[in-house]
Amino acid sequence: SNDEDALRRRIVETAKRKLQSSGEKDRLKEILKKRLQEVGWEEEMQDYCRELIQNKSLEHIDVPKLVQEIAQKSRAAVPDNIREEISSQVKYFLQHPSKE
Repeated sequence: SNDEDALRRRIVETAKRKLQSSGEKDRLKEILKKRLQEVGWEEEMQDYCRELIQNKSLEHIDVPKLVQEIAQKSRAAVPDNIREEISSQVKYFLQHPSKE
């Protein structure tokens, strides 16, 4: 329902604000970056982008479509164990607010 959607959006926005204001978002981004580097995700995405662009002629490159395609591929390429690690850290942070 619309009320549930509105509530869900408010909860997500509140969580985002808490993550941002506490510095937890930056800490989690660093962990994510490190984990993705460890598994070669960045190189995989660079190779994918190179191949994607090479397979398209310059006059047929639709930049917004290209960005969307790369974004979908990059999100899908994040290994489940890394996704779960970050997700559990977010949940833990939200369920155990710091006493500061």
